[in-house]
Parts: sequence; C-alpha cells; structure tokens
Amino acid sequence: MRAAFSSGLFALRRYYQAAPAVFVALAAMSVALAVFSPIRLVFQRAIVDSFATGKTTQTAVALSGFFIVILCSGILSNLTRIFGDLLSDLCTMSTADEISRVLDKVETMEFYHSPDYLNSLHAIQYLGATMSSSAKGLINGVLALITIFSVLAVTWFVDPLVPAVLLATLFPQALLQKHTAHLKYTGLINTASEQRKIGYMRRLIFNEENLRELRFLGALPYLRNMYSSLMEVVLSRQRKVYGKQAWTNFALATTSLAGVAAAMAIGVLKLEKGFLTVGTFVMLFSAVGELSGALSTLMTYYGLLLDNAVHIKALKQLMASAEAHARSGTVRAPEPGSSIPLTINSPGPTGSTSSTGFVGSIDCIEARHLSFGYPGMSEPVIKDVSLTLKRGETVALVGVNGAGKTTLSKLLLGMYRPWSGTVLVNGRPIEEYERDSVRARMACLFQDFGKFYLTIRDNVAIAAPGSDDGRILHALDRAGARNIVDREKDGLSSRLGKRFGGTELSGGEWQKLALARALIRDPDFIVLDEPSSALDALAEYELYVKFKGIARNKICLLISHRFTTVSLADRIVVLQDGRIVEEGTHQDLMTLGGIYARMYHLQTDRYREGADVTDEGSSPP
Repeated sequence: MRAAFSSGLFALRRYYQAAPAVFVALAAMSVALAVFSPIRLVFQRAIVDSFATGKTTQTAVALSGFFIVILCSGILSNLTRIFGDLLSDLCTMSTADEISRVLDKVETMEFYHSPDYLNSLHAIQYLGATMSSSAKGLINGVLALITIFSVLAVTWFVDPLVPAVLLATLFPQALLQKHTAHLKYTGLINTASEQRKIGYMRRLIFNEENLRELRFLGALPYLRNMYSSLMEVVLSRQRKVYGKQAWTNFALATTSLAGVAAAMAIGVLKLEKGFLTVGTFVMLFSAVGELSGALSTLMTYYGLLLDNAVHIKALKQLMASAEAHARSGTVRAPEPGSSIPLTINSPGPTGSTSSTGFVGSIDCIEARHLSFGYPGMSEPVIKDVSLTLKRGETVALVGVNGAGKTTLSKLLLGMYRPWSGTVLVNGRPIEEYERDSVRARMACLFQDFGKFYLTIRDNVAIAAPGSDDGRILHALDRAGARNIVDREKDGLSSRLGKRFGGTELSGGEWQKLALARALIRDPDFIVLDEPSSALDALAEYELYVKFKGIARNKICLLISHRFTTVSLADRIVVLQDGRIVEEGTHQDLMTLGGIYARMYHLQTDRYREGADVTDEGSSPP
C-alpha cells in the first residue's frame, strides 16, 4: 500500500511542477466528475417518481437537470482526457529534463557503471507511460473514493442499513483486490530477470545491426530456442499466478454479488411495504451499480500504482544516487583484500568541492602515481603510472589489447577518478577546476565513437553548441570529411542514418565526423584513440598528412596499433599490464630492442611478407 501511494505521490508532484495551472484545472474537473455521480442518481429518482405520480412539470425539470448533468459530464470527461494527455506530455518532458540535469552533475563516469544507473535504464525507457499512469492512477483512485462515499451517502437516505451492508462487503472486496494486485506484482518481480533477457533477445533477433550477421550464420533458430526457453520459464511461473488470481477473482465476484443482493433485498422489502417510491428503488439499483464500478476502478488503479512502484523506485534511486555522487565526489573502493588504497581529493565537511573555472590554455598534463580499476573490480587496470605531457608534443601509447591504453587516456581527460594518485593540469589537480571549463579545452576521438542519426551540422556542432556553419565546415575540412557535405543536396542540413530516412555512411566516414567533432573545439589536449581504424589505406594516408597540422602546438595523445602512425610521435610510451615498461622515441626504443621493437618487427614483417606474396602472385611464370 505504501509503495503504491508513494509512487503515485511522486508522479503527482511531477505533474504539478510541470504545469501548476493545468494540474489545478484537471483536478477541479475530475472532482466535478466524481460529484456528478450522486447528483445524477438524485435526478434519476426525481424523474421516475414525478412521472409515476403524473407531475409533468416536475418530470420535465428533472429530465432537464438529468440531461444537463449528462452533458456536463461528457464535456468534462473530454476536457479531462485532453488536459490529462497534455499534462502527461509536459510531465514526461520536465521529468526527463530533470533526470538529465541531475545526471549532468555527475563529474566522472563511475556512476554509469553502478547498479543504480543500470537498473534504472528500463524505468527511463518507459518514463512517459510510468509517470502518466501513476499520476492518473492516484487521481482516479482518489476520485473513485469520492464517488464511493458520496454514493454511500445517497443510499443512507434510503435506509442506513444499505450503506452498512455495502460497506461490510466493501472491505473484503478491497482486501481481495489488493491480494489480486499483490499476486500480479509478485509475478512481475519473480520474472523480472527473465523479462529483461526476453527483451534483449527480442532486440537481438530484430535489430538491423545484428540481423545480417545472424542470418548469415544461420543463428536465428538458435536464438529463437533461447527465446522460447525463457518464455516458457516466465509462462510456467505466471500460470501459477493466474490460477491464484482466478480463485481470488471468483471470491471477489461472490463477495460483490452478496453485497448487491443484500442491498437489493432491503430495497425490495421496503418497496413492498410502501416505504420506498419506485424512483428511490431505481436510484438504489443504480447506486449499487455505481459503487461496483467505482470499486473496480479504485482497485484497478491501485494495482497499476503497485505495478509502477518498482519503476518509480528505480527513478528515485537514480536521482538520489546521482545527486549523492555529484556531492560526494567519491569513487567505489576496491574490494576487501585489495592492496590499492583509496586516496582521492574528497570534499570538505559541506560535501562540495571548492572548484574554480579554468582560464587560459592547457600547457601541461601530468599523471602522478595513478592506479585505477573500474567499479566492481578488485584489481586495478592502471598501476602506479606517472607520465607528463607537454604542449607541442605528440605522445603515442602502445601495447597489446587490455594493456590499459584507453583507460589511461580517460583518466587524463578527467572522465574517471583514480583509486590513488592524481592528474594535474598546469600543476593543479584536475578536480580543483570546474569540470566544464577544463573539458572545454579537451577533445577526444575514441575507437567506439558515436554515430548520431542527426544532420551533418548537428553531428559536429553537438561538441561546440552555437558554432556557425563556417566553423563547422572548417572542422570538417580538417578532418577530411568535407566531401560528405558536398555530395549531399541539403549540405549541412542533410540527415544521416537510414533509420530516419537519411544517408547511411561508411565506418570511415562516421569516424571522420567524430574527428570533426573533436577538432571543432580547437582543443589544447586531444586524444586520438585508433583514429585510422575505420579508414582505408588512401584515407589513412590523407589523415597522416593532416596529422602534424592537427597536433601542432597542442598536447596530442595518440593510441594506435599501426606502427607507421606511432613512429611519427615525438615520444612513445609502452604499456604492459597497466604499467609503463618502456618510454622514448621510435629510434630509442628500436635500439633498446625490447617490447616495442619486437611488436614493430612483427607488424612490419607481416606487411613485408604480404607484399612478397603479392609480388610473387603477380610475376610471370
């Protein structure tokens, strides 16, 4: 009961905050609709009694009043639906905006790995339906209560015993309805894990991004079997719930019928003895029907509130956790037994850091004894790493997959807080700066770059809102993506992605747009993570021709497996198992003959062997 009421109040507050005037108007019209029920019953009795006694004038007046109530009810019903839909949309929009603003306060990315965030994704996906049905559920539930007690008041004038009998059966019905809602809620909770997996399997089977590979592999029957197995688990549990619900509903119907029968028996006896008029009896008959409908409405919306309670709870936890994370500035500590201490710059007693806006340019970024692991890990990915990057220098990070290259770059960008150690920007800890002011001087192109199904203009300007077309085109030129604009008839306004009827780009073209997003900020510090991974040989060559111009007078951190690119760097840092094991120029590391030299020779020898095979295959016999 408390969970259902709490979820309704949460949604109701959001309704009021979204549009107070619309909310008040909706509430007033809804109360009027509830009050019209007993008024309609009174007019109905007057019509029958005046007609039975031949009082034509009174009959006409009663009929007029009855039809006016019906007309007003119809108008208010339509207005209530319109205002309710409008308020639902406004509430969804304002709540989504509020959640987005709360999440934007989170300084670093650890929160997005947390169960609070991951478990709330489903609730956010159905935010509109959840907020709408919860608010309407509470409003309509309260109105159903008003209807019930106002109609009971009308029946009291017929005979005080009638409402007493109806109330006597009302409470058992309420308990049975609550039990029915609880059974449904329990069924949802018991199958929640399987339902999420079923949703994933459904997306996997029908998602266009996966469909080609799955069809080629002939994997759809395998996935359908997995889907069917999960459905069978859900259905077997739900069948048990449905059986219990059937018996509960039978008991509910029996109890309701007993109350109606008892009330009608009282009415018939009083009618036979002349204590009731025909009109009063008809009113009593209609009142019993009104009560039954109102009770059904009340319990239906109670069940709905109970269903939505889990989603509302997830949303509330998400917002509370995000606020707490933003205030505390803490990260998840390693699991017990780990040797990595948790020593970060935490806020003072007030729970907030004293940050200042970053002014000027970034001339130096330094990592001091960084250790870090992602939430849930007991061992660090980055282990006691110290590194200094200076303006005008291009530093390449190399290492095998999983060595920690991308993770280290994200720490240097301030996206995560280290377990221990610190990142310094111009000699000050990065957390001492206001987040957005320092990040405005940074940019990144990650290997898992985003593909945004927006216009070309929006794909680039999203990184620097307010940019004019000249600035956007300049960034596209520098990234080698100007040809994408030139070939589209709508230019920068061309929509991308076939999902919305736009142009689908190749992987390399999407990557060039991501590079343009990084360059439009004109950053002091830029991270390029596998910048040529999706490019063909010609496009890769063109990028490297531009590379020196892009990196000039900046701090550039380059992550790449292609040693032809890495050799262009001023300094090369080799990571192995989260530690720096080698550092120097290309020539220094080749002379050293260590890990870098072996990796370089393995790659160049492979290319050379490929070239030899090609030459042999093309030579005359």
